[in-house]
Amino acid sequence: MEYPHNIEKVYGPYTRKSDGREVVRLKLTNGKFKMKSYARYLKEIELGRELDRNEETVDHKNRVHTDNDSDNLQILTRSENASKSVLRREEVVDNCVYCGLQFKLSVYQVRERSRGKAGPFCSRQCVGKYGRSVQDGSGDKLPPNNITVTYKRNDDKGE
Repeated sequence: MEYPHNIEKVYGPYTRKSDGREVVRLKLTNGKFKMKSYARYLKEIELGRELDRNEETVDHKNRVHTDNDSDNLQILTRSENASKSVLRREEVVDNCVYCGLQFKLSVYQVRERSRGKAGPFCSRQCVGKYGRSVQDGSGDKLPPNNITVTYKRNDDKGE
């Protein structure tokens, strides 16, 4: 099938050094040049139309950006592609070092723990009681207790 627009010649595909993705350089009939993702170019050829740049993206199903096989490419809206690609922090559950209550750590608590801060604490009351005990000498200062945070994509099945 012929490309539906005013393309005189196609150069490439070339591998972009910055991210390893393949791109093509298109020479238009008006003499101008245009760079385009090779995967996007292939999908547009297959469909016989240009994809809406504001709404449609071409996604690699297996996440291998050099695998431009037609079966591996799918068209997604920008919001679908973003939600598929985003990394989500898995829940971190721990026990309060002051009262022993089990709770889920907030994003802020995870960040503070990765910086080597004391804790985790389930509430501001436990933080205050701990701080007061350290200041008046009735309690020992706790050593930093770092945690490991794992991330997963929206479409991961927990493998």
